[in-house]
Amino acid sequence: MMAFLKLIRWSNLLMMVLTLVGAFYANLCQVPNPSKLVFFGILIVSIVSVAAGGYAINDYFDLRSDRKNKQEKIVVGKHIKKRWAIIIHWSFSLLALSLSAYLSYCLHSWLYLTVHLLAILLLWYYSTIVKRVLVLPNVIISFIIATLPLLVIHVMHDLFLPITHKTLLMFMSLFMFILNMAREIVKDVQDVEGDALRAIKTVPLVFGRRNAYLLSAAILLCLIPTYWWLK
Repeated sequence: MMAFLKLIRWSNLLMMVLTLVGAFYANLCQVPNPSKLVFFGILIVSIVSVAAGGYAINDYFDLRSDRKNKQEKIVVGKHIKKRWAIIIHWSFSLLALSLSAYLSYCLHSWLYLTVHLLAILLLWYYSTIVKRVLVLPNVIISFIIATLPLLVIHVMHDLFLPITHKTLLMFMSLFMFILNMAREIVKDVQDVEGDALRAIKTVPLVFGRRNAYLLSAAILLCLIPTYWWLK
């Protein structure tokens, strides 16, 4: 069980749930009826399922580099067989697609199914092909994370719930994109030895670790103008 929880990064999933719930309730100006809360709960489960499946497939394809970068934290191939990582990925992905299709049907918006399908495909290509393209993997992950507050806006609109702080949610989305971009580059610095084994093009491998840290700091500085935009 602990190996499974490590594989799907339970702590990251918990933070994702708290972010979605916090964004939802911070923008409520009235108590919704239980049926609307059920739809929001389904959205949370579907989003978490996409992320869990993405973590599983990423560990499957990153096994070679993880043996170099973080051997003590390896789950796939050590505690969970590789074929089970694939099964876990597709199980969560199918669950996410089923729930998003149900949401799209009930709320008369195919955006939910489209976004979930796109996220699943992007996470697959992120783990396989895209990692060999400079910076693009960082952008993809940051973009997927940044869509979370936007999905909250959309589901509240479809549930006919007034949004009290729409601008704040949009700022939150931009903030999450910028913050995660900087974080992904720092992670690339930490994983540089294992990434070199797979010929993955990352900022520290192409431009050096020092320049990678400088780029990460420069990206974080972009938070300053976004703060003034919020004001």
